[in-house]
Amino acid sequence: MSDTVLEPQVCTSNQCVETAANLMKSLDLDADPCEDFYQFTCGNWAANHPIPDFTASTDWFFERKLHLAQRIRKVLEQDPLADQPIPVTQAQMLFQSCLNTSSTWTIPMTKPSDSHPDLVEVSSRSTYLKRATTPSHKSNLQRRLVAVIILLAILAAALLIAVGILSYNSNKMSDTVLEPQVCTSNQCVETAANLMKSLDLDADPCEDFYQFTCGNWAANHPIPDFTASTDWFFERKLHLAQRIRKVLEQDPLADQPIPVTQVQMLFQSCLNTSSTWTIPMTQPSDSHPDLVEVSSRSTYLKRATTPSHKSNLQRRLVAVIILLAILAAALVIAVGILSYNSNKMSDTVLEPQVCTSNQCVETAANLMKSLDLDADPCEDFYQFTCGNWAANHPIPDFTASTDWFLERKLHLAQRIRKVLEQDPLADQPIPVTQAQMLFQSCLNTSSTWTIPMTQPSDSHPDLVEVSSRSTYLKRATTASHKSNLQRRLVAVIILLAILAAALVIAVGILSYNCD
Repeated sequence: MSDTVLEPQVCTSNQCVETAANLMKSLDLDADPCEDFYQFTCGNWAANHPIPDFTASTDWFFERKLHLAQRIRKVLEQDPLADQPIPVTQAQMLFQSCLNTSSTWTIPMTKPSDSHPDLVEVSSRSTYLKRATTPSHKSNLQRRLVAVIILLAILAAALLIAVGILSYNSNKMSDTVLEPQVCTSNQCVETAANLMKSLDLDADPCEDFYQFTCGNWAANHPIPDFTASTDWFFERKLHLAQRIRKVLEQDPLADQPIPVTQVQMLFQSCLNTSSTWTIPMTQPSDSHPDLVEVSSRSTYLKRATTPSHKSNLQRRLVAVIILLAILAAALVIAVGILSYNSNKMSDTVLEPQVCTSNQCVETAANLMKSLDLDADPCEDFYQFTCGNWAANHPIPDFTASTDWFLERKLHLAQRIRKVLEQDPLADQPIPVTQAQMLFQSCLNTSSTWTIPMTQPSDSHPDLVEVSSRSTYLKRATTASHKSNLQRRLVAVIILLAILAAALVIAVGILSYNCD
């Protein structure tokens, strides 16, 4: 490798030669690259690339964009060819239809029926757009149908798999002999005995299943004297009531919950007809010191329910009354306001509010110019509203299309450029003056950056003349660089101070421990 001399690989294609020539034109060979590299590489770029009149600035990317737009427009203005792709032909037809203001959309084509039999003439741009969007609509519908079919196929496969698994499990369970699970607890044995007592084994279940299952239930469960009928649920209810009464009749225990004790006391008070409520208890003061004796059942009930019940009821009534008062006041105020406004409006004749400013008049005139009053809005609303827009707004030569937003953009760029080309004023903001100086420096190809200003030293003493754009940019960025550097130095100093304090504290602690 060291003895081999590698020959440089030089590109000699047309694109490479053209790019190299453009780069050479931008170089300023009179400048010293070691002193001002920007001036050396781009010093002649501004002189060879003037800013177009329709914008306030330009650069390499903007020029590539314009060049590409011009090439696209050149292709769109050509007649469709037989062997070109269909999307190109459709784009050419749509572009030429925008320039064709006639009622019939006739576009010169080279045998469209032979080259593209699926392209046909239509009467208006709206009809073309409808036809142009139909294929994509169909393709979307087809994609949705395919998705639905795939989803149904997946569901069918999942259903088959589930049926197979269930069939396999059922066969496996049929081959397996399950041992019966028998409950032998007291409750199960008692329940089974009761069910057996209700059965009438002499009856045939195939002929009278009810007699077989419940034939002996009535004989074993007579109707009580205090009711006219009975059933299983009624017996369960009686059984549960008897168990609850048995608990309520017992004396309160020391270790039972307080609510149970209170219920027992209340129940026994209902059975105690004496004036004094004396209930035998096992040291109630020790077991439940918060329970006290009262003189009668009515006193107990009053104590238990009156305070909280009355307070809650009173609060709710007060809240309802206040709410109703507020609603009534709001209703009266609203009725009064509506009555006043209706009387005032009935006496006042409203005149239409018409804007007569320069901007409104100009906007209305532009909208009227775009209307095609010969078109019927019920048949072709687009032609009625925008039929004359293309005739009054020709496409510029530097682009392949135009619209309202592009025109506003160009108009705004022209106004900005007009401001940037003016001399700086004394009372204008400093950023505007800086932008004017920087813009005019891009147009000034001389070595010295001299910009006419109206008393720059008096109006803006912080603005000074510099020798080149690179020097200006250096000065513009030095301040922020210095401020960042200062902040970093302050942070470093604070960090060193904290470390020094920590070191002193650590030395003091070590010295104290050694002593």
